[in-house]
Amino acid sequence: DIFPPEINKKATFDVYEDDGESNDYQRDVYLTHKVQCLSKKELVEIESNTQTKNNFTFVARDFTFNVHLKQAPQSVMIAGHKIKMIKLNNKKTNHLETTDKAVWMWDDALKICRIFLPSPSEVTSIILQK
Repeated sequence: DIFPPEINKKATFDVYEDDGESNDYQRDVYLTHKVQCLSKKELVEIESNTQTKNNFTFVARDFTFNVHLKQAPQSVMIAGHKIKMIKLNNKKTNHLETTDKAVWMWDDALKICRIFLPSPSEVTSIILQK
């Protein structure tokens, strides 16, 4: 989950990933996703960079960013291209459709913009236009 900071501020956090089975993480065998969020008056910019430590074997997987906002963005762009907004299949669930393309949806009840990135994804920059 990403909670954008105040306007003209930056927030950064790391997401650690290991194999989930061994204790290799104790030997610094893992992967980090460094996520940085910058808020501006007209947009929120999210940057994500991946770094592998000590030959960690990365398993490609889908990725979802949950961005908490006051209102739905006008658009979401990845690498300068707008991605498609989709509607929920079932109003009782918050799961995105299975797709092979990056998409986004707005959950008005929770005030969350969910951005789905299918595997393998090398996205490094996401821009949410306010």
